[in-house]
Amino acid sequence: EDIIRLKSRKSVKIKINTYQNDMTTFNCKDDVLTMLVRIGYLSYNAKTKKVFILNEEVLQEFLYSN
Repeated sequence: EDIIRLKSRKSVKIKINTYQNDMTTFNCKDDVLTMLVRIGYLSYNAKTKKVFILNEEVLQEFLYSN
């Protein structure tokens, strides 16, 4: 559901404090989305605590992925 929102150019509220800062430990969807922020696929607005796709090239990758 959140990926669909992101693909529609909407933002998604997440909690970034649960992420373990590794590429193998994911306990919830927020951990995955936080990891995508860390590696540059998503942007994070600290005021709203929401992630979004800022870059058009990244949006295209999301749109054409399975």
